[in-house]
Amino acid sequence: MNRQRTLTSIAFSTSSTIGEPLAPEEQIKSNVLATMFIYSHEILLHLYQTKQVDEVLWENIMVNNMGYLSGDMMLPVLKQRSGRLSRELLEVIESASEDA
Repeated sequence: MNRQRTLTSIAFSTSSTIGEPLAPEEQIKSNVLATMFIYSHEILLHLYQTKQVDEVLWENIMVNNMGYLSGDMMLPVLKQRSGRLSRELLEVIESASEDA
C-alpha cells in the first residue's frame, strides 16, 4: 500500500465496520493519531479551565472538532483513558452530544 493511501485510510477510518478494514499496523497508527488528538484537547481543556484560553476560542475549537471527538474513531479511545482531564473532556463531549 502506498503512503498516501495509508494516510488516507488512517485519517478517514472510523471503525472496523465502515470503509476498508485496517491492517494491524494501520490500526496502531490510527490509535496513536486518536490519542494525540485527544491529548491536545485535554491540554486545551486545562488551559480553558485555568483561564489561559479565551472562551470564544475554546467554543470555536470544540464546535469544529465535536464530530471527530464524538465519532467512532476517537470516543472509544477517550473512554479507555484514565485521568481527570480525560473524564472531564468525555463529560464535555457527552454533554454537547445530548444538547445537539
